[in-house]
Amino acid sequence: MPASPTPGSVAGIIDHIDRSIWQSRPDLSHVPDSPRLENTEIGFVHDIRLYPRFGAVEEAAEVFRRIAALNASHNINSRRLVAELVAGPESPVFSLVFLARDREDYYAQRARDGEAMGEEFQELVNQLLRLCRKLEQENYTARQDLGYQPSN
Repeated sequence: MPASPTPGSVAGIIDHIDRSIWQSRPDLSHVPDSPRLENTEIGFVHDIRLYPRFGAVEEAAEVFRRIAALNASHNINSRRLVAELVAGPESPVFSLVFLARDREDYYAQRARDGEAMGEEFQELVNQLLRLCRKLEQENYTARQDLGYQPSN
């Protein structure tokens, strides 16, 4: 943050600042050639953060690779983006992001994708969960009414 001309002017506003560095992991992600949604259709994001146990990062990454391969072999057209926290207070963490039109679209599509990949997918998910010490999920909804995009 830039220096304030009046020291202490932000006192009480900011509790603390954490810095972290996330690295995209395309080797663990699944981005189909023809995704089911265009970027302009995305109005909902589901983010799952997985906190691997000590020493389990590489094994978790291998499970992500196997899930990505399973997605590809079943021609799943939903994007599944993975990033890894490489520096920060909670590292290592994997962020798994799913994109959808809205909440209903997300849950319906995840059910269809899970059904298409079957028991092999569920076993990989269970294996991944056993490697983690903690899991968090967050949903984000795009608010076009609160944003501004300049025309240029």
